[in-house]
Amino acid sequence: MDRAYSIIIGIGAIVAAIVIILLMLLRKPGNKPNFDERQLLARGKAYKAGFFTLTVYMILYGITELSGLVWCENITGVWIGVIIGAAVFCISAIHHDAYFGMRDNVKTWAVTNLLIALLNLTTGIIHAAKGNIIGSRGLTFYSVYFFIAGLFVLIAVLLLIHNSKHREDDEE
Repeated sequence: MDRAYSIIIGIGAIVAAIVIILLMLLRKPGNKPNFDERQLLARGKAYKAGFFTLTVYMILYGITELSGLVWCENITGVWIGVIIGAAVFCISAIHHDAYFGMRDNVKTWAVTNLLIALLNLTTGIIHAAKGNIIGSRGLTFYSVYFFIAGLFVLIAVLLLIHNSKHREDDEE
């Protein structure tokens, strides 16, 4: 029965990924994200901040591993670093209004992020119920689902807050 849930969730994730990829591929040429020069510069700075955050995290993670302080499986530690780097990029890009092009619908992407978060949270809860989150080396890879869910909730919340602030500025 537990295996059936994992298979269903896996199939659901694959179908969702295929739908998202198809939607991106079927976009009309005129509907590509349109970033102005200010947004492109801000995105570059956001990428740089995310990259340096990931680099510092990986150095610190390597030091903890070499010192014998094992708190998670190796792949888990790496993915947590990637998620932290992505979060720094997203926070910076959203703050500087450079996360989306000028024609993108923020609410649609916020809802999409919440759905992705819900899927990952559900998967994480299923594995937590099985007792798979913490193993002999600390956090297992299954704990990454919670970190991914947190990242997508963070993105959705920041998008909605940023969008509401822009509406208030437009009304004034």
